[in-house]
Amino acid sequence: MLAHVGTPPTLVAQSMMGGGRDLRGGREAMTERLAGLAPELRAYLDALLRERHPERDRRHALDARVGTTHYESAGADIAEFVGTLAYRFVAPRFSVSLGSGPLRFESEDTLSVTGFAPLRLSVDFGLGSQDSLRLAARGPSWPASLTRAEVMALTSVGTAAADLSSVQFGTPGSASARFVHVMQFHRSVSIAAMLGGDFEPRPGGQEAVYWRGTTALAGLVVNDSGGRTRLGGSVTITRSFTDSLDGRNLFSGGGTVLTRVHGATLLARPEDVFVGASATYFRPYAAGAASAGASFPLRDFAGASALLGWPIGSLLLSPAAVLSVESSETSTGTGSVEGSGWSLRTSLGVDVPMGRSAALTPEVGYTTGSVRLDVVTIVGTTPAGDPITRTSRSMDPLSGWWFAASWAVAF
Repeated sequence: MLAHVGTPPTLVAQSMMGGGRDLRGGREAMTERLAGLAPELRAYLDALLRERHPERDRRHALDARVGTTHYESAGADIAEFVGTLAYRFVAPRFSVSLGSGPLRFESEDTLSVTGFAPLRLSVDFGLGSQDSLRLAARGPSWPASLTRAEVMALTSVGTAAADLSSVQFGTPGSASARFVHVMQFHRSVSIAAMLGGDFEPRPGGQEAVYWRGTTALAGLVVNDSGGRTRLGGSVTITRSFTDSLDGRNLFSGGGTVLTRVHGATLLARPEDVFVGASATYFRPYAAGAASAGASFPLRDFAGASALLGWPIGSLLLSPAAVLSVESSETSTGTGSVEGSGWSLRTSLGVDVPMGRSAALTPEVGYTTGSVRLDVVTIVGTTPAGDPITRTSRSMDPLSGWWFAASWAVAF
């Protein structure tokens, strides 16, 4: 069955190399949802759902989602409320996607930020037999800039593994283009190469903003979709060119390297239990050139996820687990700040058919982990001129829960 399940190689390549969600630095580790499911596993599970329910495989799809998330760490108690509305149109040679939604962040009942996530529009064109071109535009978030107090509140949980949508606040608009060329080997193995670029206009104002300027992107994807098993991997490299905006740019500059591997298979017939696993490693490089005071420091981010699709009658249960580990180091002028953190996210979603072409999917999840911070301060020098340092160390638990519900309809 899996041999007939899935998306064309071009769309799989676009998904594995960002698919409109961009990776450019520490903040992108959160925006990309590295703490969540790998996009290729979600694409395979969605394809399995469409095969189980052919009536949902229509040209038009509308997906509405609401959710709430609560986290506690380092004495901070934060909450987030998210709503999204996404529309997709699929034709034989092109597809269109459009989405946005309201967003609210609260911290300790003393500070709140309410607004909208950036409006995103993307159009994919099929070129030739397998190549594709994606043109995308993103509007600015609302609010488009942040005060220093709002920046500190948004980062108070201390880790990218918290997976907060609110980091989209303070994001300017952008335009991007990405071309994917797919080469087919044998009957099931394909290699896709991608080149692309993003442009964000220089923002005005005086408050903090996350601005990446002009970004170049290149990537390579390998997929093997033979039989009931899917295997794949990808490497994506970016480089951004920007400046500090006189110290108010939250982007730390430089570029990123993102690698992913994944595998998925179907188990026992006729139940067709879906099992998938993936691993991700994300590393920024040349950071610090744009803004020495960036609030999202250099981060190495690694993650592993597992997903199960278990049909029970007309329902489909999808339990998942995601392990994330990260590290960071920032120079302070009088020493350095070294951080590390880990989290384990577990969740359960249930796809419930609602009529012939609609479905309701409630999801619940729990997160546990910890955040460690070492502040190294230079307090003097030895007679030989070597620095004398003092280290202050803190270790804080991280815990949280979230609930969301999605309603999808095809027509």
